[in-house]
Amino acid sequence: MPRFSIIVPSHGVAGRLSQALDSVLVQSFGDFELIAVCDAPDAPAADVAAGYAGRDAR
Repeated sequence: MPRFSIIVPSHGVAGRLSQALDSVLVQSFGDFELIAVCDAPDAPAADVAAGYAGRDAR
């Protein structure tokens, strides 16, 4: 079980979501889960979140 949960909300801004996720993933502390919450499953941000989920199992 991860030590921390980091929740990143997104409302229609896929580019900003990428920046936010990148800033979390470059941290030296790695015992966390990252939860991206998108406003709609067909939103571009959902595709961004799915791409990150495929690259990092946390």
